[in-house]
Amino acid sequence: MSDLAKTLRQERAREWAECARLTFERSVSTQEICKRWSDFADLSLTRAFEDCQAQTPVGTKIALFAYGKLGSHELNLSSDVDLVLVSESEDPSLKAWLRRFRALLQDFTEDGFCFRLDFDLRPGGRMGSIIPTLSQFEDYFSNYGEAWERLAFVRFRGICGDAELLKTAAATAHKFTYRRHLDFGLMEDLKDLRQRIHEQNWRRSENGAIDLKLGLGGIRDLELFVHTLQVIHGGRDKEFRIESTTDAIKKLAQAGLIGAPDSRFLLDHYWTLRHFENALQGSTDQQIQVLKKNDWTSLVSVAEREGLRADMQKCRDLVTGLLGAVDENARSLPETEDDQRAWLLSLGFSASVVEDVWFSLAQKTVLSRQPERDELYRKRFLFEMITRLAEARGGDVALKVLHDFLRSIRAKSSFFHLLIKNPPLMDRLGLLFSHSAYLSQILIGRPELLDSFLYQRQDAAAPEEWDELLSECLEKKLLAQLTAGLDFLKDHELTPLLEKVTRTADQIVQTLLSKLRREHGAHLEVLCMGKWGGAELGLHSDLDLVFVRAGAPDENDTKAARRLISRLTEVQRGGSIYQLDFRLKPHGKGGLLLTDKNDLLEYLRTQAHIWERQAYLRTRSLEPSDFDRQVFEACVSREVQPEEWAELAKIRTALIQKSKSPLDLKHQAGGLIDTEFAVQLTRLRDQKIPGSTATRQELLELQKIDGRWGQVLGLYDELRQLEQTLRLVSSRSAATLTESSSELAQLAAALHLNSEQMAQRIRTLLEQNAALLAPLDPRRSQS
Repeated sequence: MSDLAKTLRQERAREWAECARLTFERSVSTQEICKRWSDFADLSLTRAFEDCQAQTPVGTKIALFAYGKLGSHELNLSSDVDLVLVSESEDPSLKAWLRRFRALLQDFTEDGFCFRLDFDLRPGGRMGSIIPTLSQFEDYFSNYGEAWERLAFVRFRGICGDAELLKTAAATAHKFTYRRHLDFGLMEDLKDLRQRIHEQNWRRSENGAIDLKLGLGGIRDLELFVHTLQVIHGGRDKEFRIESTTDAIKKLAQAGLIGAPDSRFLLDHYWTLRHFENALQGSTDQQIQVLKKNDWTSLVSVAEREGLRADMQKCRDLVTGLLGAVDENARSLPETEDDQRAWLLSLGFSASVVEDVWFSLAQKTVLSRQPERDELYRKRFLFEMITRLAEARGGDVALKVLHDFLRSIRAKSSFFHLLIKNPPLMDRLGLLFSHSAYLSQILIGRPELLDSFLYQRQDAAAPEEWDELLSECLEKKLLAQLTAGLDFLKDHELTPLLEKVTRTADQIVQTLLSKLRREHGAHLEVLCMGKWGGAELGLHSDLDLVFVRAGAPDENDTKAARRLISRLTEVQRGGSIYQLDFRLKPHGKGGLLLTDKNDLLEYLRTQAHIWERQAYLRTRSLEPSDFDRQVFEACVSREVQPEEWAELAKIRTALIQKSKSPLDLKHQAGGLIDTEFAVQLTRLRDQKIPGSTATRQELLELQKIDGRWGQVLGLYDELRQLEQTLRLVSSRSAATLTESSSELAQLAAALHLNSEQMAQRIRTLLEQNAALLAPLDPRRSQS
């Protein structure tokens, strides 16, 4: 260690001890103590600067500037020293210069240290050159400087170095800070700055602590108030271009911009805060600014603490009058990585996911022309969303989904603005990310749906161009699944989900069919089959359909039918609109694509297999028609023969054997298909036209005849709820679960159970339903 470094540290120790003594004795004013400590810092920095210059090649021009408390001659006892170095030109020797300068002042030795140096306020921040050239300095603050940097320049002061550099850089700083014409965006930016300070530091005031520096009504709040007035009025009046906080308050009061009582209060409050800050730091020589409730009682009496709280409230009100109120309920991320890690672990996220996913997510800065303001929204969004994910017990999977979602929106500031201003939307997204892989993938694939989801746009006229129309139809389907799916996750009400998904499919197919009819002069119609026919279409579902027309189909009808198939199934960004299933068309795979209505009726009356007649009891014309009743009459016109009951029993056995797991909601004995077939076949057995194509409605009707059907209805509803919940939590459409599957765990979590409890519940439902259906299902009683 050099002799100068040793000398600086020893002198620092003596001077610091003297300033600390004066602070505790209160024998001189805090303003005098801070001025004395600032003068010592200036002297130490200058000696170190000159020593470095003496060992640098002749002609190297460099200047040293101070910001912050040192810039205003108000340095506290253990503050970092905010500095900027500016050079005439780029010079390789400056790296060695800087290393020596830091070593002289900052390195810890057996004699301690002199000052902690902070160069982060340089042009470009931490990403900028640590010793910018004058041209870099001028370019940055002429084109890119932020509002908070304008306020920082209020206390920008040259300390030592090349005289011309000191003069020119100071002129640039004043030009950047003080504008002759009012900047109407400045006040809004400063409001955001105040909000950001609160959001990033509110934890420091928890548990009754008093944050002297960053709390509302504290040192930073008061400085923000004073510097804002200086920046606003200093463009036209150079008298306001003052580094000292005390002198600035006095000058503002003389100009009538602050009332005399308020100016006296601000001066007294400011130096009271600074005294307690010095007292805290004089006890430990650490950068402490928080007066904890149960600590430091020897430094601050109870009466002083209460008076301090009241004065901070008064100061806060003054600042609010200028810059507007702070949203105290708004929260933001902890600032440091260590604090973020501890916070996430306390919320229940695993260490591996925090390291592998969180820090990648947190480092994706916002894309914006106003990054400081929009980073506020991004960090607030992350805090709010992570909190929601933890409350929803979304866990590690949800954090990964959030990561993918933010990557898909490319950190656009408009999305963060949209989301943070809509807490109900944030709540729904938290639920979605926590419990629905399926809906999450929809949003990740099409994040622009958030806009439509939020504003619930009314249906407009369908576009004429096919590309636009198909894109709109897909968006309509996805948006319906998002809204209905989220509502279902929240309230578990099945009927609204099925109705909305069905209604959306009806509207989309009708829109496309109408356009194709006009274009091709076609007359084809669509029969909705299966769950679509029963108006019980769920998530992930294909559309079962049959094409018919009155009279023999012609070439135009066939062409329109093929085009409709193509339009519905072609892949777009976000997938196809629907997948289609034509297995129920007359004569199966070998049958015609389009069928004459009369031919269909004749086929059902005379040739159709029993399982086909059963399936056609769920026929629904896309456009209301009396043809549905004719179909039902044709289906029930023939009595079911014994060999047909035997065939149906074999089909049931084959379906159960086909099931790959005893936890198969759909195919197992007592599952969804078992109930649906039992209902349809009861109508065939009785040769009675169904009152509805909906399984649930038919169960209600059958209950009037035999109360056991009512019990079946309760079990069927719960199985369908589980099926739809499974389709939400999983990214696949299967209804089969295994004891060890991740889908079972996700389904259980969505219903606040563990996997074992969920598996047992499914087994119980299936067993109970199978037992109830045994005497009711005609396949078993008639075969």
